[in-house]
Parts: sequence; structure tokens; C-alpha cells
Amino acid sequence: MSRARRPPQCAVCREAARSDMRNLVECGKGVFLCRPCAATALRCFDAKAVSGPAGSAAASPAVMTPQDLVSALDKAVVGQVEAKRALAVAAWKHLQRKAGNTAVPPAHVLLYGPTGCGKTYLAKSLAKLLDVPFVPVDATTLTETGYKGRDVRDILFDVLDAARAYEQEKHAVVFVDEFDKLAARGSESRQAYQHGTQHGFLTLLEGGQQTAERQTRTVSFDTSGLLFVFAGAFPGLPEIVSQRTRQSLRTIGFGSEQTPPDPQRMLSQALPEDFVRFGVEAELMGRIPVLAPVSPLGVPDLMRILTDAEHSARAQYADFFAQLGRAFTLDDAAAEALAHAAYASGTGARGLRGQLEQIVTELLFSLPPDSEIHITKELVHGGHEQGPSLSREIG
Repeated sequence: MSRARRPPQCAVCREAARSDMRNLVECGKGVFLCRPCAATALRCFDAKAVSGPAGSAAASPAVMTPQDLVSALDKAVVGQVEAKRALAVAAWKHLQRKAGNTAVPPAHVLLYGPTGCGKTYLAKSLAKLLDVPFVPVDATTLTETGYKGRDVRDILFDVLDAARAYEQEKHAVVFVDEFDKLAARGSESRQAYQHGTQHGFLTLLEGGQQTAERQTRTVSFDTSGLLFVFAGAFPGLPEIVSQRTRQSLRTIGFGSEQTPPDPQRMLSQALPEDFVRFGVEAELMGRIPVLAPVSPLGVPDLMRILTDAEHSARAQYADFFAQLGRAFTLDDAAAEALAHAAYASGTGARGLRGQLEQIVTELLFSLPPDSEIHITKELVHGGHEQGPSLSREIG
């Protein structure tokens, strides 16, 4: 059995060659680089030449520009242009601080918008670009100091645990998900509790030497190098923005129709004061200077996530089954059907892989072990019961 020759791809980021091969350059026998990775490599050599040998006192500036970071994020994340630009600038400042330029203030980020739009993946991709640990934190598990449960300072232990594979723990991307759940809302006692939990972040964001204790273990290090990315859906925020901008639901003139404001437009116009009205501490918002809205993903975006994005589900399954000597295909009509289903269910990118995984699982149990796997539009729409007749054995 002869396997199909894989198309050339970048040796660093795995970007596949286009039909005209203009996006790749060959550096040797079968070794290719894409333009952004080649440019980054050249900057690394230039920075090394400026900074001198390892261990020298001079510290080179960060070599990646905000444009480089956006280009790299474009390969991994579909859409979300506004959020990428905001994250790129924050990450660039973080790189400057990592290179020793402590005059640059920290630029902590608030990612906000509907669920299933890629907030977690954006932050994880950013940490990978910065070559620092990614530390996920579920805000709903955090409590105020002195209460039973996880203290905000326990994040220091999470950073150290995630940094074991790295040379140092002073730099990391701390991703605080479900941050909107900490908004001070509800009863007075609950508001006081949530205010206290939010207050616990202030000293971590401020930087400096911080100490945390857990039973017999104590850790202490400077948190100035941590980049915090807070994330949440913030339901109801568009209405708050609408009220502030005087675009709330009301009639204009006699007998005119009420036209509701566009929620996404309202999110893009959000200001720190809107989050304060939502229930976030004003003092905490003052330490989160970067606001990055994410947009709902449409069907074309969801299709690109399945088929064209870096590490797409189609490419991953194809590589997986190729190692088993089996072919895997997901045609464009099937990808479009999956995208429509995810869009209709409101699960966004998060629901795509689950739907595809369910179809593949059923085919694995209904097909002979040496057969090819072809996923078609019919299978997506419920034709997996006819799975064996839609696939053929490898000759």
C-alpha cells in the first residue's frame, strides 16, 4: 500500500503550502519555512548579535512585533480581528518586560463576548507564542481569603506547577475564565463575598513579591511578570452599554417602531465604567487596561475552523488515521453541514469537535478495521447508520 505524499509545510508552524507555493521558502532538502516564521528567525539572529553571548549584561528587546503576533495568531485562530490586535499589543508589552524593560507597565486583558467564540484558545495560542506557561483558572472555584475553598493566592501554586517544564516561573499567561461570575450581584451578603474575591486579585495584578501558603507548603515570588487574561460572556452588558450611549430601546417620534441595538456593536463600544456597572470592582478594572471583545462565529468561520485553521480537526484526524495506515476525508459539504449544526445550536467552535467525534466514533464501531473513513453530508445529517456502505476497504 502506497501512502499519498504529504504537501510541503512550514517546519515551525506547520502551515501547508498554497497551490502556487508562494507562502513557503525551501531552506534545504525538504525543509520549508513560511514568511512569518522566516522573518521571526531573522529577528532572533539579529537580536542575538546585538545582545552578545549568553550571560552578557545587555538584554535584547523583544523580537516579535505586534504585527508578527497577529500574523501568528491568524494561523491558529479564525476571525476575532479586534481581539487579536488587542492581545498582540498586550503580548508585545509582556515580551518587552520579559526582555528586561520594566518601564513598560503590565497590560492585563479582559476578553469578553459570547461563549464558543474562542476566548480560551486565543489565550492558549498567545501563551504558546510567548513561550510561557498557560495557567487556566476557573473563577467560580475561587473564594475570598479566610473562606473555605480556593483562595485567589492559590493561583501562585498553579503558576509554579505549570512552569515545571520551563526554565523560570516568573512569566506566564494566567487565564481567568468565567470572570463575569464574580460580578457583585444578588443579595448584599453575596455582593460582599464577590467583592472580597475580586479584591484578592488587586495585589497579584499590582506585582511585587507575593506569598501564598497551603498547609505545609509556602511559595513566594514576584508576580510582575504574569500576564492576566480575564474572560467571560458578560450577559446583559450590551444593555448597559446601550443605556450609557443613549441607544436604549425607545421610540423615536410618534408611531415609530422600536429598534433594538445591535448587541455586538454595543460590546465593541464597552468602556471600563460599563463593567463597573455590571458588578466589577472599579479598582480592579483600573488594573485591566486592555478590553478585547470577541464576536459570534458565523458558518464560514466555523467551516474554516474545521478545515483550514492550524491544527484543524480535519488535519488532525487525517494525520491520526494516516499513522494507522488508513485514509480519512471530510468533504466540504460535510464540513458545511457540521458548521450549520454548531451555529444553530449556539455552541460555536466548542460544539464542532464534539459533533465530529460522535460521527467518527460510530464509524469506528460499524466499519471493518482496515477500511477508509469518508465523512459526507449524508452522515452528518444522520446517515451514519449506512456507514459501511459509504466507505470502502483499502486494496
